[in-house]
Amino acid sequence: MTYKNKTVVLDTNVILSDNEIQILNKFGNSNIVVPFKVLEELDRLKSRFDQEGTNARSFIRFLDSLRQRGNLQDGVSISGYSGTLAVKQSAVVDECADNEIISVAVQEKNNNKDVILISNDINVRVKSSFYNLNT
Repeated sequence: MTYKNKTVVLDTNVILSDNEIQILNKFGNSNIVVPFKVLEELDRLKSRFDQEGTNARSFIRFLDSLRQRGNLQDGVSISGYSGTLAVKQSAVVDECADNEIISVAVQEKNNNKDVILISNDINVRVKSSFYNLNT
């Protein structure tokens, strides 16, 4: 599947399973949206001493480097790629992180964007089908 000219919303598990270089190689020519809830989950996991902890720390540093170049809420161009990366807050506050992540994807879709929610979580993909989201 090609992701160019699409808005790709990333779930936490995608970031934890790949380093930012692999993520950019897969999605960097798209407009990447990272839900704010994902930042909270990465912050909670960054102190782990395994590959997921390493990937969480690496992605947080990557976001910080983008923040130095622009406003993450508006989206920042990704060097070497044609896409942007933005951090978006969910309009829904829910104790279930999955619901907030799905909410961000729905919000993006409601803004007339061609949205794909990328998740390794089967339940997130099932829930997303109720909102006619591509996964």
